Amino acid sequence: MCTVTFIPSREGYRVGMNRDEHRTRVKGVFSGPRTQGQTQVVGPAEPTGGMWTGANSFGVTYALLNWYSRPFDGIGKPISRGKLVESVAWLGAKNEVQAYLVGQELKRFRPFRLVGVFGAEKKVSEWCWDGIQLGLLEHSWKIRHWASSGFDELGAQQARRNVFESLSDSSELNGSQWLRSFHRSHLPEKGAMSVCMHRSEAATVSYTDFVVESGLVTVCLLYASD
Repeated sequence: MCTVTFIPSREGYRVGMNRDEHRTRVKGVFSGPRTQGQTQVVGPAEPTGGMWTGANSFGVTYALLNWYSRPFDGIGKPISRGKLVESVAWLGAKNEVQAYLVGQELKRFRPFRLVGVFGAEKKVSEWCWDGIQLGLLEHSWKIRHWASSGFDELGAQQARRNVFESLSDSSELNGSQWLRSFHRSHLPEKGAMSVCMHRSEAATVSYTDFVVESGLVTVCLLYASD
């Protein structure tokens, strides 16, 4: 249950992500950059490990969306998909991500879509695991929007896409303020279909945005409220 937006800019790009979760789930934490070798990673994480989004010092940002419309018929108890993001967050090239995912026993994971934005190459890649096979989509370097929902995935995708397209005529489209305004929007109406989602048992719990420009990565984590 998430919404992700990618907007290229003259100096780099921006990524915004709403995290939608059950209201009883423990909040993610942000403890500053983590270092492994000469690579740094920034982004929120689960208190017990795992990430849903993150950016690294290569100028690459990753975001994972659950793929609810695909059934899980895997092996044993599923592993948290956040573990995948936590592992690939250190990687700086598409072929490295591909090799990592191919090397995993993906039937231990519920279906997902993993978006990777590679700033240096100006490429946006999307790995799609449907529970049976792993696919790879290559997207052009232009504005793009993704959404997932455990309530009505196709309906939520269409409703949020309509809101995105209706607001994207704004002259402030390339600004972080526009991105935040879109992700906190309750259009078309406050509820299960709105960008900032609200249901009785689940809601948008946080918003993370990354600004990757001129070799610098800036991240902001905001917690949502009703």
